[in-house]
Amino acid sequence: MDRPSKVRFQRWLDLCARVLVEAALVGVFDLTKVGSQAWTVGAKVYWDDTNKRTTSVATSNTLIGVATEAVAGGAGDTIGRVRLNASF
Repeated sequence: MDRPSKVRFQRWLDLCARVLVEAALVGVFDLTKVGSQAWTVGAKVYWDDTNKRTTSVATSNTLIGVATEAVAGGAGDTIGRVRLNASF
């Protein structure tokens, strides 16, 4: 006997497989950053997947690009402009 929930789940998976996703691998974007970090122009920027924000800390994070503008390191400075680089 086929359980209805299993059939519905399989149909949902089939639909998800057909969904198109638009993603950017290059370009300049304003991204959420750690508020306590100051950035200089050209500083390497990493993605912190645990906290879902950018950081200048390399340890356990993925390099995604470089800062294109200097950003102060105050608690309220939580947006940084980053040039993504798909080759990293």
